[in-house]
Amino acid sequence: MADADAAPAAPAATGDAVVWQKNLHDTLMRQDSMGGLRHGTTIEVYQSPNGDKMIEMIDATHFNCLCCPTPAINNNAGAHNAGLNFSNVMMHMCSKAHWTNFRRNVFDQPFDEAAWLAFTAGSQHGPARAKRTAQYQSRAASSDLKREAVQRAKRQAHLRRLWRLVARVAALLVPWHARAIERAYAPGGIGFEAARADFEGHADAEEHVEDGEEVEEACKSQRVS
Repeated sequence: MADADAAPAAPAATGDAVVWQKNLHDTLMRQDSMGGLRHGTTIEVYQSPNGDKMIEMIDATHFNCLCCPTPAINNNAGAHNAGLNFSNVMMHMCSKAHWTNFRRNVFDQPFDEAAWLAFTAGSQHGPARAKRTAQYQSRAASSDLKREAVQRAKRQAHLRRLWRLVARVAALLVPWHARAIERAYAPGGIGFEAARADFEGHADAEEHVEDGEEVEEACKSQRVS
Protein backbone atom coordinates (compact mmCIF):
# COMPACT_ATOMS: atom_id res chain seq x y z
CA MET A 1 0.00 0.00 0.00
CA ALA A 2 1.41 3.40 -1.01
CA ASP A 3 2.32 5.88 1.67
CA ALA A 4 -0.46 8.44 2.00
CA ASP A 5 2.00 11.20 2.89
CA ALA A 6 4.21 10.67 -0.17
CA ALA A 7 4.28 13.38 -2.83
CA PRO A 8 2.05 12.60 -5.83
CA ALA A 9 3.74 11.49 -9.02
CA ALA A 10 3.86 14.04 -11.82
CA PRO A 11 1.29 13.29 -14.54
CA ALA A 12 2.37 12.14 -17.97
CA ALA A 13 2.38 14.48 -20.95
CA THR A 14 -0.60 14.59 -23.28
CA GLY A 15 -0.60 14.49 -27.05
CA ASP A 16 -0.55 18.29 -27.27
CA ALA A 17 2.58 18.49 -25.11
CA VAL A 18 4.85 18.70 -28.16
CA VAL A 19 2.96 21.74 -29.43
CA TRP A 20 3.09 23.52 -26.08
CA GLN A 21 6.75 22.57 -25.65
CA LYS A 22 7.50 24.26 -28.97
CA ASN A 23 5.46 27.30 -27.94
CA LEU A 24 7.47 27.56 -24.73
CA HIS A 25 10.75 27.27 -26.62
CA ASP A 26 9.67 29.91 -29.14
CA THR A 27 8.65 32.21 -26.26
CA LEU A 28 12.05 31.85 -24.63
CA MET A 29 13.83 32.55 -27.93
CA ARG A 30 11.70 35.59 -28.79
CA GLN A 31 13.75 38.71 -29.37
CA ASP A 32 13.09 42.28 -28.35
CA SER A 33 13.43 45.40 -30.48
CA MET A 34 17.17 45.58 -29.72
CA GLY A 35 17.85 42.05 -30.94
CA GLY A 36 18.30 40.56 -27.48
CA LEU A 37 16.27 37.81 -25.87
CA ARG A 38 13.08 39.23 -24.40
CA HIS A 39 13.27 36.93 -21.37
CA GLY A 40 16.99 37.44 -20.88
CA THR A 41 18.98 34.70 -19.17
CA THR A 42 15.93 32.51 -18.50
CA ILE A 43 16.86 30.30 -21.45
CA GLU A 44 20.04 29.26 -19.61
CA VAL A 45 18.09 27.06 -17.17
CA TYR A 46 15.67 25.60 -19.72
CA GLN A 47 17.71 22.68 -21.00
CA SER A 48 21.07 20.99 -20.53
CA PRO A 49 23.97 21.44 -23.01
CA ASN A 50 23.13 18.08 -24.62
CA GLY A 51 19.55 19.22 -25.31
CA ASP A 52 17.72 17.52 -22.42
CA LYS A 53 14.86 19.81 -21.45
CA MET A 54 14.49 20.43 -17.73
CA ILE A 55 11.01 21.91 -18.23
CA GLU A 56 8.46 19.61 -19.86
CA MET A 57 5.01 20.85 -20.80
CA ILE A 58 2.19 18.41 -19.97
CA ASP A 59 -0.60 20.37 -21.59
CA ALA A 60 -1.61 23.99 -22.06
CA THR A 61 -1.80 24.71 -18.32
CA HIS A 62 0.65 22.36 -16.56
CA PHE A 63 4.33 21.48 -16.66
CA ASN A 64 6.88 19.26 -14.96
CA CYS A 65 10.31 20.35 -13.73
CA LEU A 66 12.96 17.63 -13.84
CA CYS A 67 15.24 19.63 -11.52
CA CYS A 68 12.85 20.31 -8.67
CA PRO A 69 10.62 17.92 -6.72
CA THR A 70 6.96 17.99 -7.61
CA PRO A 71 4.75 20.02 -5.25
CA ALA A 72 3.48 17.82 -2.43
CA ILE A 73 0.25 19.77 -1.97
CA ASN A 74 -1.65 21.22 -4.91
CA ASN A 75 -4.67 20.54 -7.10
CA ASN A 76 -2.78 19.45 -10.20
CA ALA A 77 -1.84 15.89 -9.26
CA GLY A 78 1.74 16.95 -8.57
CA ALA A 79 2.28 19.14 -11.65
CA HIS A 80 3.10 22.82 -11.68
CA ASN A 81 0.59 25.38 -12.90
CA ALA A 82 1.92 27.00 -16.09
CA GLY A 83 -0.01 30.25 -15.69
CA LEU A 84 -1.14 32.66 -18.37
CA ASN A 85 1.28 32.81 -21.32
CA PHE A 86 3.79 30.63 -19.41
CA SER A 87 4.08 33.27 -16.67
CA ASN A 88 4.43 30.70 -13.87
CA VAL A 89 6.89 28.69 -15.97
CA MET A 90 9.11 31.76 -16.32
CA MET A 91 8.84 32.59 -12.63
CA HIS A 92 9.75 29.01 -11.71
CA MET A 93 12.78 28.88 -14.00
CA CYS A 94 14.03 32.18 -12.57
CA SER A 95 13.55 31.08 -8.97
CA LYS A 96 16.54 30.46 -6.75
CA ALA A 97 15.43 26.87 -6.09
CA HIS A 98 15.29 25.93 -9.80
CA TRP A 99 18.54 27.70 -10.60
CA THR A 100 20.32 25.93 -7.74
CA ASN A 101 18.89 22.50 -8.61
CA PHE A 102 19.66 23.01 -12.31
CA ARG A 103 23.34 23.71 -11.59
CA ARG A 104 23.55 20.77 -9.21
CA ASN A 105 21.81 18.23 -11.48
CA VAL A 106 23.20 19.32 -14.84
CA PHE A 107 26.69 20.59 -14.03
CA ASP A 108 27.24 19.08 -10.56
CA GLN A 109 28.07 22.56 -9.24
CA PRO A 110 27.22 23.96 -5.80
CA PHE A 111 25.38 27.20 -5.21
CA ASP A 112 27.38 30.29 -6.14
CA GLU A 113 26.10 33.65 -4.87
CA ALA A 114 27.97 35.70 -7.50
CA ALA A 115 26.72 33.50 -10.36
CA TRP A 116 23.16 33.66 -9.01
CA LEU A 117 23.25 37.46 -8.86
CA ALA A 118 24.64 37.62 -12.40
CA PHE A 119 21.85 35.32 -13.63
CA THR A 120 19.03 37.18 -11.95
CA ALA A 121 20.39 40.57 -13.04
CA GLY A 122 19.87 39.53 -16.67
CA SER A 123 16.50 37.87 -16.11
CA GLN A 124 13.14 39.46 -16.79
CA HIS A 125 11.39 37.48 -14.06
CA GLY A 126 13.88 37.12 -11.20
CA PRO A 127 14.18 39.17 -7.99
CA ALA A 128 16.53 41.69 -9.61
CA ARG A 129 13.80 42.46 -12.15
CA ALA A 130 11.38 43.22 -9.33
CA LYS A 131 13.87 45.66 -7.81
CA ARG A 132 13.89 47.70 -11.02
CA THR A 133 10.14 48.29 -11.04
CA ALA A 134 8.49 51.51 -9.90
CA GLN A 135 6.33 49.55 -7.48
CA TYR A 136 9.40 48.14 -5.74
CA GLN A 137 11.01 51.58 -5.57
CA SER A 138 7.81 53.02 -4.11
CA ARG A 139 7.64 50.27 -1.50
CA ALA A 140 11.33 50.69 -0.65
CA ALA A 141 10.90 54.45 -0.24
CA SER A 142 7.80 53.93 1.89
CA SER A 143 9.68 51.40 4.00
CA ASP A 144 12.56 53.86 4.50
CA LEU A 145 10.12 56.59 5.55
CA LYS A 146 8.43 54.27 8.03
CA ARG A 147 11.79 53.19 9.42
CA GLU A 148 12.89 56.81 9.86
CA ALA A 149 9.57 57.68 11.52
CA VAL A 150 9.95 54.78 13.94
CA GLN A 151 13.53 55.77 14.78
CA ARG A 152 12.50 59.41 15.25
CA ALA A 153 9.66 58.39 17.56
CA LYS A 154 12.08 56.24 19.57
CA ARG A 155 14.53 59.13 19.91
CA GLN A 156 11.76 61.48 21.02
CA ALA A 157 10.50 58.96 23.57
CA HIS A 158 14.06 58.54 24.87
CA LEU A 159 14.48 62.31 25.24
CA ARG A 160 11.16 62.58 27.06
CA ARG A 161 12.28 59.88 29.51
CA LEU A 162 15.54 61.79 30.10
CA TRP A 163 13.68 65.05 30.75
CA ARG A 164 11.36 63.33 33.20
CA LEU A 165 14.37 61.84 34.97
CA VAL A 166 16.08 65.26 35.15
CA ALA A 167 12.89 66.83 36.53
CA ARG A 168 12.61 64.15 39.21
CA VAL A 169 16.27 64.57 40.24
CA ALA A 170 15.90 68.38 40.30
CA ALA A 171 12.77 68.11 42.42
CA LEU A 172 14.82 66.13 44.96
CA LEU A 173 18.00 68.24 44.80
CA VAL A 174 16.43 71.69 45.18
CA PRO A 175 14.92 71.01 48.67
CA TRP A 176 18.10 69.23 49.73
CA HIS A 177 20.16 72.26 48.68
CA ALA A 178 17.83 74.66 50.48
CA ARG A 179 17.95 72.60 53.69
CA ALA A 180 21.75 72.34 53.47
CA ILE A 181 22.08 76.15 53.20
CA GLU A 182 19.65 76.62 56.05
CA ARG A 183 21.65 74.26 58.28
CA ALA A 184 24.97 75.84 57.29
CA TYR A 185 23.87 79.40 58.17
CA ALA A 186 21.88 78.51 61.30
CA PRO A 187 23.49 79.58 64.62
CA GLY A 188 26.39 77.28 65.32
CA GLY A 189 26.64 76.12 61.72
CA ILE A 190 29.72 76.28 59.52
CA GLY A 191 28.29 79.02 57.36
CA PHE A 192 27.15 80.99 60.36
CA GLU A 193 30.62 80.90 61.95
CA ALA A 194 32.28 81.85 58.69
CA ALA A 195 29.90 84.78 58.19
CA ARG A 196 30.46 85.97 61.78
CA ALA A 197 34.23 85.76 61.44
CA ASP A 198 34.06 87.71 58.20
CA PHE A 199 31.81 90.34 59.76
CA GLU A 200 34.06 90.73 62.81
CA GLY A 201 37.09 91.05 60.57
CA HIS A 202 35.46 93.86 58.62
CA ALA A 203 34.37 95.55 61.88
CA ASP A 204 37.91 95.44 63.29
CA ALA A 205 39.27 96.91 60.08
CA GLU A 206 36.77 99.78 60.27
CA GLU A 207 37.77 100.50 63.88
CA HIS A 208 41.44 100.62 62.93
CA VAL A 209 40.68 103.05 60.15
CA GLU A 210 38.69 105.32 62.47
CA ASP A 211 41.46 105.23 65.09
CA GLY A 212 44.03 106.19 62.49
CA GLU A 213 41.93 109.10 61.27
CA GLU A 214 41.57 110.42 64.87
CA VAL A 215 45.34 110.21 65.44
CA GLU A 216 45.99 112.04 62.18
CA GLU A 217 43.56 114.85 63.14
CA ALA A 218 45.21 115.22 66.57
CA CYS A 219 48.64 115.56 65.00
CA LYS A 220 47.40 118.25 62.62
CA SER A 221 45.88 120.20 65.53
CA GLN A 222 49.14 120.13 67.47
CA ARG A 223 51.13 121.42 64.48
CA VAL A 224 48.74 124.30 63.95
CA SER A 225 48.86 125.37 67.63
